[in-house]
Amino acid sequence: MVPINQSIFCVNLGQLARDAVLNKNVSTLELPKSTKDVKAGTKCSVAGWGWTNLKVPKLSDTLREANIIIIDRRKCNSRKYYHYDPFITKDMLCAGDKKARRDSCNGDSGGPLMCKTSMFRKKYIYRGIVSAGDECAKRKKPGIYTRLSEKFLKWINNITKVKTLD
Repeated sequence: MVPINQSIFCVNLGQLARDAVLNKNVSTLELPKSTKDVKAGTKCSVAGWGWTNLKVPKLSDTLREANIIIIDRRKCNSRKYYHYDPFITKDMLCAGDKKARRDSCNGDSGGPLMCKTSMFRKKYIYRGIVSAGDECAKRKKPGIYTRLSEKFLKWINNITKVKTLD
């Protein structure tokens, strides 16, 4: 995870040398068809091989996943949270666990923030990219994510030539 005083928007695309073999452990993640913002309270999940303990700076041997919730941008910018340092813009999302036990951490940068399409469906949509935070799983300092907003989705469409937006 990038410290918050550094660049927040770090978006890259990679191309595989050959097609991935999809199975129960390897799958694709759908891009959003709409540029609508992710609502506060939306249940999401973040995945990565980052640190699991700040006292033991070591990457995980296994892919880990944490369930988190989108937090209102105004709340993240409030005095009790980030107090506009950094300013959480419309191209960013805040997400965390109310009890500050789950979060993305160092080594998770670039990983996906996946949000459920609805309460009744198990399908996830790729909504953000792990970007920054103030340590990990810290109270009132949720993870900061680059939101796959219109400008990033248009860029992805332009590079990949895959139409994702309606």
